Amino acid sequence: MIRLKNILNEAYDQVGRSKPIDMEETLKLFKNHCQYYVNISTPIYRGVYDSRITNYAYLISPAQHKRISANTENYYTLLIDNSPLWKDYPKRSESIVCSTSQAAAFSYGSVNWVIPFVGSKIGMCPQNDMWVSFDKMNTELDVRDLGVFNNLLSSAYYHLVSKELVPFKGLNGKDANQFFQQLKEFDKPSCKKAILEWSIKADSHSYKEYKIFTHWNNSGLNFTEYLLTLLDPKSNGFELVKAENFSAPQDTKRGNEVWTDGDCLLIPDKNYDDFMKMIKQ
Repeated sequence: MIRLKNILNEAYDQVGRSKPIDMEETLKLFKNHCQYYVNISTPIYRGVYDSRITNYAYLISPAQHKRISANTENYYTLLIDNSPLWKDYPKRSESIVCSTSQAAAFSYGSVNWVIPFVGSKIGMCPQNDMWVSFDKMNTELDVRDLGVFNNLLSSAYYHLVSKELVPFKGLNGKDANQFFQQLKEFDKPSCKKAILEWSIKADSHSYKEYKIFTHWNNSGLNFTEYLLTLLDPKSNGFELVKAENFSAPQDTKRGNEVWTDGDCLLIPDKNYDDFMKMIKQ
């Protein structure tokens, strides 16, 4: 929950990403881009610290600013954003991340209602947090969340570094080109042999999640292909929908993590009811 808290609380007043708007402009933008919203049954929320709620509303343009995963390596974001299996989804690094649970958003700060412009693509996790949404990795490989996944990649590469088998000191979680070039190192016979020997030794010390490397060896796939398959959105129950067709399970306590790279209105909860009354007049 710490990771989702950081994302839901992420400042949305970054340069090029959002701007404060008054009531008149909010009404105009809604009428031009969000008329569908009056028929939507599942709202989207984002929790923000009270000190940031100083304007009537905000217009946010997520795709104009690349977001780096908070307090963690960026490996899974690089894999997802560059995977052909995710090509139709909004890029995580260029999206605003939200929740369908008002209670979840409220626990992280003042609630903002998020209204994506019509036609915006929305990705929806099968769980309340992206980190715990890859159930097959958990049940079949004991990789319980993406934090463990990131740590395994990092630890494996550092093992190759310690054996002087790779030219870099660690995996690059910022630059996609270098990151994918580094993943190719795992497929070299000397590196693969070293990783398998290391993972078997680690597994003997009850680190069950290390079985992922044996599973890779038996898959017949190169390392990059294998990782992309583990993160396949279809087999893990992710959904993609346009804003005007959006709906989610009515679990108002936990909700689902959702994300979009489309322009959105963010309306503070204190202004939302009055705003919707004006819309419906």
